[in-house]
Amino acid sequence: VACWSTPIISRRSHLGGESPRVLGTFAIYPSTTGMPHQSFIDLMARAQHLACLALESDLVKKTEAKLARQSVLLTKAETIVGLGSFEWELSSNKLSWSDQLYKIFGYDSSKPEDLKLDFFLSRVHPDDRDEASAALEEALRSRTGYRNQKRIVRPDGEVRVIESFGEVQCDSEGRPTHFAGGCLDITERQEIEKRLAQSQKMEAIKRLAGGIAHDFNNLLTIITGQAAELLDHGSDRPPDKGALSDILEAGERAASLTSRLLDFSETKRLKASVVDLKAVLLNTLRLVKRSLPRTVRIEENFASDSTCIRANQSQIEQLVFNLLLNAGEAMQEEGVLSVSLRTIDELPGHIELQPGPYLELCIQDNGIGIEEEFLSQIFEPFSTNKELGDGRGLGLAVAHGTVSRWGGHIEFLSPNGPGTVARIHFPRAAATPSDAPTPHVGMEKGNATVLVVDDEDAVRRLVTRILSRGGFTVLQAENAEEALEVSEKHDFELLVTDIVMPGMTGDNLAKAIRARKLEMPILLISGYTQEDIDLSSVMNEKTRFLSKPFTSRVLLSTVEELLN
Repeated sequence: VACWSTPIISRRSHLGGESPRVLGTFAIYPSTTGMPHQSFIDLMARAQHLACLALESDLVKKTEAKLARQSVLLTKAETIVGLGSFEWELSSNKLSWSDQLYKIFGYDSSKPEDLKLDFFLSRVHPDDRDEASAALEEALRSRTGYRNQKRIVRPDGEVRVIESFGEVQCDSEGRPTHFAGGCLDITERQEIEKRLAQSQKMEAIKRLAGGIAHDFNNLLTIITGQAAELLDHGSDRPPDKGALSDILEAGERAASLTSRLLDFSETKRLKASVVDLKAVLLNTLRLVKRSLPRTVRIEENFASDSTCIRANQSQIEQLVFNLLLNAGEAMQEEGVLSVSLRTIDELPGHIELQPGPYLELCIQDNGIGIEEEFLSQIFEPFSTNKELGDGRGLGLAVAHGTVSRWGGHIEFLSPNGPGTVARIHFPRAAATPSDAPTPHVGMEKGNATVLVVDDEDAVRRLVTRILSRGGFTVLQAENAEEALEVSEKHDFELLVTDIVMPGMTGDNLAKAIRARKLEMPILLISGYTQEDIDLSSVMNEKTRFLSKPFTSRVLLSTVEELLN
């Protein structure tokens, strides 16, 4: 034999590999041919062993250096984007946090807390704690991905908003063992989104103004014209029920328009509820038609089954309005605006959302379309293919935030030919029965005395007239101070008061009356919505709230409910 060689094989315990592997070959070329002596073979084995140790040591150092570099890069990346990572070991309930996650929560990573799940939940804002815990439990139960927005409270009391995401890790038998993920501080981003949303609301109101003004002028023409006719000729003939019906209908339509404008001005923390997306589409289409050219034809194709989602009603109305108006304005002269809504059980493959039934909303126009290169940047703020002076570059960025917030997905498609399709998917929610109107049951006349307080003379007279015809004895006061004087001289069983009045407000009047008569039923009325006013100090089982305008039937039914 002219050459004797032996492979240098790694040992699994040193490198942690799945199996031993060849690191190299150790070879010796003897000066003579023939089989080597056993002592020579033993010497070769020892040399191979020493070579293996040297090579493995070098590989370990290189691997450790590579891991150290990766750790530094990961830490830098987490710091740059504000992302902290965590791992939760389910068997021991022990949490491991990255340095950035300690920073997000306001703690010094050099002094780690004894991290358990209870500690994490204790730092979540009390109002968000139940929702965060329920989302985590659902992820563990269903083995699906986890994503949740919540507020946290730092040790110094500062409130931050974070977005958490993660996934369950299971053993070979499918049992959950770990839960790993990350947390992103989105406080500043959310503030920017709020400002963008407010900007869009103002723009939306401006765009609404033309159509709304047209509607209001028509309604005011009906109301003032019919009222003048009744005043001029009412004494000469029996009441004209047709004219009165026109006035009533015009008033109800005006109230509906006002309600929509109030929805657009909503700035408080968004509350989720079950929203009928089909109803939102139908109502919004009626508004949008006023702002579109008459040459634009609207085609509707709505599913007949449940069309409910869980979201914020005002946000969804604003989203739908802007998408419909954008689509309508994209068409020149004649055009077709197609709106469809259906239920689907499987999402397109490129959409990464949790499984389940979804509502698919498609809004399609046959207008100028969107360039292919623009589609990838369409949701960036101020990115627009409209003229720069148009000032509407915020809308789609806010639309994307709205849809994502409620667990959905939005995309824009540019099919072959002219036009654009806005396609949105929302998780479908179980439908809840709508509130049925409370029927009015007749009351015995003279059964109760009611004190009515309102600084608007016409409103006070109207409420007094309705209650008097309902069989009640009515006392009146122009303001809270006068109401307190009346309460000292007269007994009454119910207080009906406006809230926003000069001097003492209606809610403070209610507290003053209840200081004397603890069980006094109180009906608060206002031109504002209940969400706009803090009434927590007076609202209880003996208090109701009505937004103006209201009908006589609703007023009498509410009074009856309070007294009974």
